[in-house]
Amino acid sequence: MLAEFRGRWIAFLVVFVVKVCADQLVLVQSVFRHGDRTPEGRYPTDPYKESFWPASYGELTTVGMQQQLTQGLKLRARYQVEENFLPKDYKDFNIYVRSSDVNRTLMSAYSQLEGFFSASSNTYPSENAVWPGRYTPVPVHTVDILTDNLMIASLPCARRTQLQQARAKNAQYQAFIAQQRPLLNTIAQNGGFNGTSSSFDPYKAFTDFYSSISVETIYNLQLPDWVTPALWLEFTYGNYRSNEFLAGEAGFGVPEDPELLSLGGGTLLQTLISNMDLAISGSSKVRYRMFSGHETTLGALLRTLGAKEALLGLPLSDYAAVLLFELWKSTTNYKDYYYIRMVYSANDHSPFKTVTQLIKGCSGASNCDLNAFKSRSEPYFPKGGNMTYACVTQ
Repeated sequence: MLAEFRGRWIAFLVVFVVKVCADQLVLVQSVFRHGDRTPEGRYPTDPYKESFWPASYGELTTVGMQQQLTQGLKLRARYQVEENFLPKDYKDFNIYVRSSDVNRTLMSAYSQLEGFFSASSNTYPSENAVWPGRYTPVPVHTVDILTDNLMIASLPCARRTQLQQARAKNAQYQAFIAQQRPLLNTIAQNGGFNGTSSSFDPYKAFTDFYSSISVETIYNLQLPDWVTPALWLEFTYGNYRSNEFLAGEAGFGVPEDPELLSLGGGTLLQTLISNMDLAISGSSKVRYRMFSGHETTLGALLRTLGAKEALLGLPLSDYAAVLLFELWKSTTNYKDYYYIRMVYSANDHSPFKTVTQLIKGCSGASNCDLNAFKSRSEPYFPKGGNMTYACVTQ
């Protein structure tokens, strides 16, 4: 009898110790792209005018709303059910949402929140027959788009332009652009453009062409005969390669430029790490931070992590892609140790997968020591800690 009691007591202690010492999730930060949208513009000879689309240029579609709702439900399953990290009911002190001041990103945030808090109770007037379903309104914060260096990776920056112009003079890059000129001239002629741009970034003149054909392809619309699969493939390949190089990625025999990369995603990277420090010190009670942005937001951030090409290749992220940064605490011998885990869902029908191993400087492991993550990230912070200083030309 005594032996049986001792056995049960030891088993209890083992379970208790394991439970107490289990790693704890401290903070989750989510950076995601908006959902499906209409084209951002129209090239001159585009047969599909703005009136063809269900909403104005650049607006979120109902498909995009559903994509974000689905991602919200997946995130709810992960953090409210599986990890038991957040309660199902909305609490203002648990969450902070930040969006760029663009309709499609604001609406994407609201749509995702609808899924995330779909099981919330006592957070809406349930006895009001007119109130929509179980909808819980959650604040989404933003700032003027003209000053939003956090979410907009391409705000005017004199130093960025200076560095890009210098980089574009590279002989291998110039040879590549020379090879692309006949294609760009063909697009300009058939698309109704008034010549091709002589800028250091020749693809910039074709932004509306890229936006229109990308969306029209997704919707299986009939394209003009001159927009052949071969033309589109060659154009997108050149566009992606040029964009990555001018953003600061290695290419054309030139190594990456940390300063140029910092002027794209450095502010967001710095903010993510600052939020981790606030959570560890107890200065902030927020446990879940959401950042609703664009494909360029995700691309710029991933470049500062050295993970963009490994995760996405040359293209940018899909609609409703979600990149998660989890801050975990492990306790050994009464000493706290923190590490981060990066998780990614490519779109609304893709599962979450751990991708921490893709971060340059994180030893290729599924977890990355927080101090190591900070050390490898600091070279990608904007000089002087802010974009106003960092954007001054030299």
